Amino acid sequence: MKITSNVKYILAVIILMMTLASCGSTGISDNSVNQESVLTENSSVDNSADAASEGSTLSESEGEVIETLKGVTSDEIKTDKVDYPVIEDIVWSVEELIDDGERTVLMSVKNNSNYPIRSFRLSFSEKKDISEEQKSTFFEELKNMTGATEEDIEEIKKSITGISMYAESDTLMSKDESVSNIDLHYFTGYIYMRSFDHFQLVEPDIAEIEYIDGELMKTVYYDFKSCKYNKDSKTETVKKWVDYDIADRLPKIDAICIDNEFYGKNTNVLSFDIQGMTLDNYKEYIEMCKDKGFVNDVVESIGDYFNYYYGSDSEGYRLNLSYSESEKEISIMLSQRNNNTENDE
Repeated sequence: MKITSNVKYILAVIILMMTLASCGSTGISDNSVNQESVLTENSSVDNSADAASEGSTLSESEGEVIETLKGVTSDEIKTDKVDYPVIEDIVWSVEELIDDGERTVLMSVKNNSNYPIRSFRLSFSEKKDISEEQKSTFFEELKNMTGATEEDIEEIKKSITGISMYAESDTLMSKDESVSNIDLHYFTGYIYMRSFDHFQLVEPDIAEIEYIDGELMKTVYYDFKSCKYNKDSKTETVKKWVDYDIADRLPKIDAICIDNEFYGKNTNVLSFDIQGMTLDNYKEYIEMCKDKGFVNDVVESIGDYFNYYYGSDSEGYRLNLSYSESEKEISIMLSQRNNNTENDE
């Protein structure tokens, strides 16, 4: 079978990323696995000094290894013991669904912790008890699904230590909020997983939780194999609004987090995203922008697929707003008319 250039490129990216990468239950239905079942299975893990001496996949990362707090939610933990979301509060499940007319495997996540979750990544590694026949079937099906050649599959096998997958969400979740339809990907690449049979070959490995604690963005890792947490020593200040003079023309909104900020000083163009916003927040912000004078040359749409508002003020500034319900964010771009954005630095 002849592989397309696009698929070859994707497979090449997978091989390269896997080469460069460092180490650092009762299901709800036949085609579903949830967090509770995994934590129940892991409850038999020995967390004694002997078990700890075996090491952890997180031991090479910077930060503080924290004692296990298994089966305890953040509401039950004293504040002097822990200052991070625990895995029991991140309720996730994986199931096979039909998405855009295609059978696919998707993850859902709900944040029950007391911290806003900025991003959540869950990686899966190969189960110890799968057979060589199962592995062979997996790679044969992967070859047929991608149109890869035998040589491509052999290159992948040489670059990995086992079958792996991951799912990741960058949608901000406040307490009791959830995100659904999160794609799972094979290995560390970008090929979507379409078979729940493939997912049954792996088990949870590491959860990476990026969360907001006051004015700081922090990261904590949970190792499903050792049942231990590891806090990253690196933190960053959470940005809640933009500081440029041009932003004074915009109404300020109470934001949890600002992301994707860009300012072109040569053309005076500003763009950024406000995360953790609802559709009602977006509609309210449109009215606030109208009060600021962005009422000329208006083009507006609010619907199931497109939510945008374009308007200009009397001084020639053009405002572009849009809202993504899946990402729960308002995207903003403010610019002066007839400016050439190609000269931005």
